[in-house]
Amino acid sequence: MVKFGWKKVVGTAMAALTLGTGLVGLSAGSASAAVVGKVCDGWAVVTCTKIVPQGGHNVIARATITDRDGGEDFKVKVEYLHMQRRVNGGAWANVKWNQDLGDGWRDEWDGADTSVYTCGPNTEVRSVATFTWTGDQPEKQYGKITPCGPRRP
Repeated sequence: MVKFGWKKVVGTAMAALTLGTGLVGLSAGSASAAVVGKVCDGWAVVTCTKIVPQGGHNVIARATITDRDGGEDFKVKVEYLHMQRRVNGGAWANVKWNQDLGDGWRDEWDGADTSVYTCGPNTEVRSVATFTWTGDQPEKQYGKITPCGPRRP
């Protein structure tokens, strides 16, 4: 792929979750039961980060990077993936993570998932991923804030 000097754009995604009632905030065709609110960005390299519901109050964070077909071939990798949470609008804290521990570059695609996190009352989560591809510097992306866990006054 040819980059023509543009700054890479990193994908974000959002999952809208409520407890007991399932999923909300979805338009027809915008998501499936397995991937909620998936949004990916990029041209030569496509990056995605999202929160994926696992049933009940459980979620995981997921990040993927793909070198698109045609043009220059980039090696790609997801270096770090964190899930952060905050309660009642407080400070963000890392609760789950997955980082590249030397598995190196991939020819076309790389991905990472965190382990399952069970949301508590009045909790919001977001994914934070760092993506890299050959010839570029790592770039961190914060996913969109996703409500999860029971809502209490």
